[in-house]
Amino acid sequence: MRFTSLKMNSFRGFTHFELNGLKQVNLLMGRNNCGKTTALEGLFLLTGITNPRLLFALNSFRAERNITPDGMQALFHGMDAKTPFHISAGTVESGIDGIRSLECFAPSYSINQAVTNTGQIIGATNGSSIPQYFTRLQYVTVSEENEKAEGQLEYKPERNNWEIKFAAENYTGRSITSYFMVSDTFYRDINIRLDAVVRMNQLPLVISPLRKLDPDIRNIQLGAMNNIYVDVGITPLSPISVMGDGVRRMLAILATVISHTDGVVLIDEIENGFHYSSLAVLWKALLSAAREYGVQIVATTHSVECANALAGAVGDFSDDMAKNVSFFRIDRRKDGLHTGMSMDAEIILTSEEMGMEVRG
Repeated sequence: MRFTSLKMNSFRGFTHFELNGLKQVNLLMGRNNCGKTTALEGLFLLTGITNPRLLFALNSFRAERNITPDGMQALFHGMDAKTPFHISAGTVESGIDGIRSLECFAPSYSINQAVTNTGQIIGATNGSSIPQYFTRLQYVTVSEENEKAEGQLEYKPERNNWEIKFAAENYTGRSITSYFMVSDTFYRDINIRLDAVVRMNQLPLVISPLRKLDPDIRNIQLGAMNNIYVDVGITPLSPISVMGDGVRRMLAILATVISHTDGVVLIDEIENGFHYSSLAVLWKALLSAAREYGVQIVATTHSVECANALAGAVGDFSDDMAKNVSFFRIDRRKDGLHTGMSMDAEIILTSEEMGMEVRG
C-alpha cells in the first residue's frame, strides 16, 4: 500500500494543505519553516491510524519531551485544541484506491482550569485571562473500508502519562509498515535495520554505493553489543562511528529502505551530511532500492542541489522511472496559508526559482 495524496486541516501550522499526485519516490522542496516536516508527520500518523501513541512520538521527534496537555497543544493549529485537526490520504493497493483519515480534538467538557498538586496553574492562556487546559483528547479514524474506530486519551497528571482507550476490536484497517527518519531517529536501532538487510542477503546493495563515497570500504559487519564495523582494509575493523557523515547516513537510509519492504519511509532533510557531489549516488541507490522492494519514499529538502541530483538520477534510468517520481514545491504565502505545487522533473531548477539554498 502507498499514499497517492495528502490533505490536512488545522494541523500544526497548516489551516489547510493538500498534496496530490504522490508516487513511489517523492521530494518535497522549499524554504525552512514552510511545512515540509509537518507534511511528513501527517503521513506518519496515517501509517498507524489505530495507534494514538504516534501523537506523542511527533513531539519527541522534534526534541520536545513535554507530553503534558500543554505540550500536546502544539499539534493543533493556533494551539487551539477545541478545533479538530483532520488528516486524510488517498491510498492504493493492488490497483484499488481508498481513503484513510483521522481526526483529533479536545472535547469542550474536558477544557478547564487546572492546577498542579503544588497549587500552580498549568495550561496555555490561548488569548484568555483564564488558562485553558484539556484533560482528554478524542481520536477518530476511518479506514479504506469506511470502518470507523474511535477512542479517548485521558491525561493522568499524577503519573504524567496518558491513559488510552481505543475501541478497534472489529476494525480491519491495517497499519502501513513505516519508518520516520529525523535527527532523533536516524541512527536509532540502526543495527536492527542492518541485521534485517544481512538476513535478506542484500548487504551488497548497501556496500556498492558506499564504495562510491569511500573506495576503501570492503565490507560491513555486525558485532557484539549492537556495534557495526566497517572493513577499510586495516586491522582492527573501524567502528561505523568514526566514518564520515555521508557514509553513516547513506548506510542508515539504504538499510531502512531495504528492511521496510512494501512500506513507507519518510526522510526529513535528506541532504544533511552529504557533500553535494554525493547526492547523485544517494538518489540512484534509493531509486533502485525503492523499485526493488516496493517502498514508497517521501523526503524533504531545502537544497537545490538535492533536487537537481534526483532529477539527474531519474534521467540516468533508461526505463520509465520518471513516471514513479514526483517533485513538490511547498510555499508559505504572505497570508500564512501553505501551498503544495507539483513540479516537472525536466525543469532545471535554480536557486532563484526555488528560493532554496545552494551549497558548493
